[in-house]
Amino acid sequence: MEDWAEIRRLHRAEGVPIKEIARRLGVARNTVRAALRSEGPPKYERVSRGSVADAYEPQVRALLVQWPRRSQPDPRGQSSMPFQQGQEEVCGVGG
Repeated sequence: MEDWAEIRRLHRAEGVPIKEIARRLGVARNTVRAALRSEGPPKYERVSRGSVADAYEPQVRALLVQWPRRSQPDPRGQSSMPFQQGQEEVCGVGG
């Protein structure tokens, strides 16, 4: 963003040629040209991708509905939900 503003300032206010701006800032001449053509600074947008856990979200939400108060581990190491039962429901393992 700073380079974009600097490129525009050098070219428009000081009249520095594109080749010289590229040399000073260490960017390609085409990058300078693109910055001068654009109306605003470049904006990076990451493509939204799914998560590995997305496939298990419905099962996890169902378990949270069944056991809504189970948000922290028991300090004694005991569980209110038997491990085998939780494993079967989340992983689809038959028992």
